Amino acid sequence: MSNVISMIYKIFGDNFDPDEFTNLVGIFPTEVVYKGELIGKRIKREAETNSWELRIEKSVSYVDELIRDFLLQIKGKEEIIKQITSKNESVIDIIIDFNRPTGPSFYIDKKVLKELSVLNLGIDIDLYSHSEVSTK
Repeated sequence: MSNVISMIYKIFGDNFDPDEFTNLVGIFPTEVVYKGELIGKRIKREAETNSWELRIEKSVSYVDELIRDFLLQIKGKEEIIKQITSKNESVIDIIIDFNRPTGPSFYIDKKVLKELSVLNLGIDIDLYSHSEVSTK
């Protein structure tokens, strides 16, 4: 059984230009935020930096599968991404939402980790479980 997993690639910084990044990599973002723009759904606040996000959401068994999909999307653009991430902050957020007692596998292949490292990317994993825990 698969779980719905979201992966968000985010790059941000005070001097980061999201529009220039979009033009350089040729990938359209899921979301762009500019410094000073009001953000937040319930509580509004001003964005502290410019940011560019690409969200991929799939029902997969392994986190590794989603990251591999992302790496395929950016194939051939690694040098541009490395240059820009060396001057800005970047991260991959993994968000796992599961409705059963057992979650997905957290295996991430060493080749995938190496590719992320070369791109100066860290990984942040958030888990959300909606299954009821038995107290018996």
